[in-house]
Amino acid sequence: NSQWPHKLTSIEQAWELEQGSSDIVIGIIDTGIDTGHDDLENNIWHSNSGKPGIDYVDIDTNSYKQNGYIPKAGEDYTEMDSLPADYYGHGTHCAGIAAAVGGNGIGVCGVAFHSKIMPLRAGFAMNYYGSEYALFESDDVANCIYYAVNNGVDVLSMSFGIYDSLQL
Repeated sequence: NSQWPHKLTSIEQAWELEQGSSDIVIGIIDTGIDTGHDDLENNIWHSNSGKPGIDYVDIDTNSYKQNGYIPKAGEDYTEMDSLPADYYGHGTHCAGIAAAVGGNGIGVCGVAFHSKIMPLRAGFAMNYYGSEYALFESDDVANCIYYAVNNGVDVLSMSFGIYDSLQL
């Protein structure tokens, strides 16, 4: 009852018909996901080998520094791995909207709260003239799409906004 955004939609009527399914996998291509988040951890998809998604971020930070960007301390910029941590927060936010666990009395309830979330990290955080931004490289996004398709994703979410394009 305290989730006023749901009151602005017809989601409660939709939930009478469908609440998602653990057989449905929603791939979130974004800045990563906090896979240990209380509202998300029970809905995180895992690969057959038990990995919670993929991190394709593998950038040359020196190219960004030469263009005025400042890397965020502690961020993973160079290791492609199966640890899609979110250093910016946007991917975790989008995952919550899509499929945060419902009815647990914690935080929020996702639209498809019985569905699984596949974390697909293509975005990373950097500071630029005093503000923090999420940035993406097209090859990392393409790799995430390819991975998702090859691992049975049903839906892809890509919540990207474009302000400018930088050629490095």
